[in-house]
Amino acid sequence: MIILTGVSAILQFVSHKNKPVFNKQILLFWCLYLGAVVGVLNSTNLEIAYFDLEKKLPWLSLPLIFFIGNKITKEEFLFILKGFLICLCCLNAYALTTPESFINQLTMTWHTWNESLPINRIYLGMYNVFGLVIAAYFFNFSSRVIEKIIYATIFFLLVVSLVNTFAKTAMVAFIAISLLELSYVLYKKGKSWFYAGAGSLVVITIFAFIVITPLQEVTKKILSKETFAFSNNPLLFESINFRYVHWSSSWSALKQDNNWITGVGTGDSQKLLDEFYALKLNDHERNYLILGYNSHNQYFTTWLNFGLVFLLLLVYQFFCSIQSYYKKGLRIGVYFILIIMFSCITESMFERQQGIVFYTFFSLLFFSRLDHKRVAVD
Repeated sequence: MIILTGVSAILQFVSHKNKPVFNKQILLFWCLYLGAVVGVLNSTNLEIAYFDLEKKLPWLSLPLIFFIGNKITKEEFLFILKGFLICLCCLNAYALTTPESFINQLTMTWHTWNESLPINRIYLGMYNVFGLVIAAYFFNFSSRVIEKIIYATIFFLLVVSLVNTFAKTAMVAFIAISLLELSYVLYKKGKSWFYAGAGSLVVITIFAFIVITPLQEVTKKILSKETFAFSNNPLLFESINFRYVHWSSSWSALKQDNNWITGVGTGDSQKLLDEFYALKLNDHERNYLILGYNSHNQYFTTWLNFGLVFLLLLVYQFFCSIQSYYKKGLRIGVYFILIIMFSCITESMFERQQGIVFYTFFSLLFFSRLDHKRVAVD
């Protein structure tokens, strides 16, 4: 991949018609890749560390391609978004017709359904939320009735598909972004509309906590730091339980020695996590260690693997992107980063190509539009 990237870079540079445009986002991605190099240097198990360095290559190659490649035009930008939307609809159509899907067979476990999908359901849920944002974006700016009908249909399909994934974090992200967009629309209409909407939301939230008993129980257990008993509903309770084990073990690993400053290295972090998992699990749960679960939180994973400096760099990149997109009026970019930030809370998103390529490519794509005049998205 490095050789192919280098060759394509030279060819693109030689045939380049426009002046290469360098922006802060490119530098930040290269700095994150430097973090992966530091993770290797800080490791004793180099085999695992080098494999992680290979997985992080999109942070090195994609920024280089965007830097030396031709400037993305508005038409190309919209074409890419529509292409992603079409591919996502095809993937969801396949997922919805799969006999093992949740909608077709509610008693099926997520383990079985994941095996029948070409992509992990958690990442599919994240893609669906982003697809919903794109569909709403095109719906708002379509002038023809037939186009609005098409995008409304796609929006409905993606909502059903999101529920079908039962990706809880993705669902929360969708609700949060919907409320944020609603708040924006009400604020544009006037402060009285905004305050009325905010007040209604508070009343609905209080009513939900009073009426919905499971919601009360889950909240009490989280606040009291209790673990959840395994039940017949593994999609709800076991996922919360597992992440409690993941996050508490990650925090314990960080507190050991000076790990919270320097990290432990990408080659050694899993071994250290397994040691803390073993302390928290019962004898009948020891097979859990064989699966080699990471922190299931990208912030913890980056902190453990690369150290505090690169964790702060990642967080800075998120907020820097949001600020840049907001100033240019690119709300679709703001929502994209929020989706990623939400997803990073319950998954180590950048430990798979499904996550790191998705984030890096679209982040650079949106930044490529910042060199143009303000994008009309209001």
